[in-house]
Amino acid sequence: MATNREYRLWQHEVKPPKKSERTVIAKVSGDAAAAPMPAAVMSAGGRAAHRAGVTHDSGLARLLDNGRIMAGRVGGVPRVEHAMDAVMMLTAVATRLGDLAGLVAFDRRIRAIVPPGHGSGQLGLVTEAMYRLEPELAESDYRGAFTQTLARFRKRSLLVVLTELAPEAVNETLIPALPLVLRHHLVLVGAVTDPAVVRWARDTPTEAGTSYRKAAAIAALEERHRLVTRLRGLGATVVDAPPGALAPRLADAYLRVKATGRL
Repeated sequence: MATNREYRLWQHEVKPPKKSERTVIAKVSGDAAAAPMPAAVMSAGGRAAHRAGVTHDSGLARLLDNGRIMAGRVGGVPRVEHAMDAVMMLTAVATRLGDLAGLVAFDRRIRAIVPPGHGSGQLGLVTEAMYRLEPELAESDYRGAFTQTLARFRKRSLLVVLTELAPEAVNETLIPALPLVLRHHLVLVGAVTDPAVVRWARDTPTEAGTSYRKAAAIAALEERHRLVTRLRGLGATVVDAPPGALAPRLADAYLRVKATGRL
């Protein structure tokens, strides 16, 4: 029986790597076999790019947080896998447009790097790099991830940071590290909103237990909103979306950046 991750790769028309293949670490060969690009993404990306009049040869770096906060589940799926969906869609759209797309997967250390590229095999390389990642139950080192990214993306690029809007992580580690990249690059932060928490905040309590749950949900959403506001105040764009909506909304944000000539 196929695993959840294999099924999600199948949805993107990407074959999972063979068991004998190794996860891409630090340096990736450019000789990997080309992976087919999802037809729907090719079509939608091409139409959107044509309408927006976007330019080519921009840089798009995806920074995939693989730390403790990404182990939590939303809709029965780990947050990191929702983020992987977004990485694959962004890779497909970027390479379809001829843009350089790379990946840095990290937690307390760098787990995988796919150097910038726009060849037909880039989606396969990115998929292979992510396939065996499992969240490390430790705090993530954003400063280290940003340093590795800066070494590979010297031209002004869009850096998409896929993480969770957890107060401690954002306030104590992400925000202090952002000045490293905001000086020269655009930053887009993507996170998955839990629809269950939104529903609990809207529910009408019928007993004491649900009253407490409603209050906790409201407090969590208010804190999340404060974090989004703070990140935007520093100059980052933030997309906080439910499962299934994160990937296309990030792709839309990427195309808007290109269409407005900010890269």
